Amino acid sequence: MARARSLNPLCETVPALDIRRLGREGKLLPGRTSNIAWMRDGELEPCASIRLEAGANAIVLAFQTEGGALVRQRVPLTSTGCRMGGRRPWFICDVVVDGKRCGRRCAVLYVAGSPCFACRLCLGLNYASQREPRHLRGLHAARKIRLALGGGPSLLDDFPPRPAGMRHEKYARLRAAYVRAEARLGLR
Repeated sequence: MARARSLNPLCETVPALDIRRLGREGKLLPGRTSNIAWMRDGELEPCASIRLEAGANAIVLAFQTEGGALVRQRVPLTSTGCRMGGRRPWFICDVVVDGKRCGRRCAVLYVAGSPCFACRLCLGLNYASQREPRHLRGLHAARKIRLALGGGPSLLDDFPPRPAGMRHEKYARLRAAYVRAEARLGLR
């Protein structure tokens, strides 16, 4: 029996706010106000203003909905220590679902359907890869390995040689994963 396909939107098709990108762009400095934008219908559209509160424990988002209403949302922040030092920032999803606050730590918040940013689980979003038929997952995995090794996407070409500087163990691991991916396709 075939599994029913979800009608939920895909993460890749809705506006997203990535805390890692904000950090790289220097927009997570306390007290600083920045404008952010994303692509919509092929055009870059300014969509929100962000401001990090002085204590750096929350970010304030101000944005306009498609209906024209101005929304201000406070999103709590937290951070975790990294293994080699430093700190990694995270959003805390502050949306209330079924009477309970989510509280999930996440790197990306989305806005879809409701006038607030939330994690993908609260919005019921799926990744495009979750909707791939099982028999095609091997194809995408095999192509990804070939491209990572500097080869082309065609599975009919010879397997790419080991790149200079890559450890033999890692190359052997990638080649074994490639063989498993091909086996899922029924090519071997």
